[in-house]
Amino acid sequence: MFNKEKRYISRQANEIVPVEIQILMWNMVDELKSKMELDYLQIFRLKKKEDKVIIDHEQEVPPYKEQYELKQSNVSIEHDIKIYVIDSIDYSTMIWAEEY
Repeated sequence: MFNKEKRYISRQANEIVPVEIQILMWNMVDELKSKMELDYLQIFRLKKKEDKVIIDHEQEVPPYKEQYELKQSNVSIEHDIKIYVIDSIDYSTMIWAEEY
């Protein structure tokens, strides 16, 4: 699940989420994979708060929820964003939640 060789991102998600944050989210999935069983659907909520970017990462089964704070004022997140990372066994895709 969440094979590193076949990862994709939708055009909309790529336009909305800065590349640095995309890489960080993939790394969060990889790190979680080493700790516990992964749900096929990983959920990320991004929001900007003053000079920080808040990332909420969660999955439903088994339950997992973690919040990260990045002190990066140069990241351009204009509004709250919800991103799904979905594994379909053969490949994984990062999409904007509205595309699902």
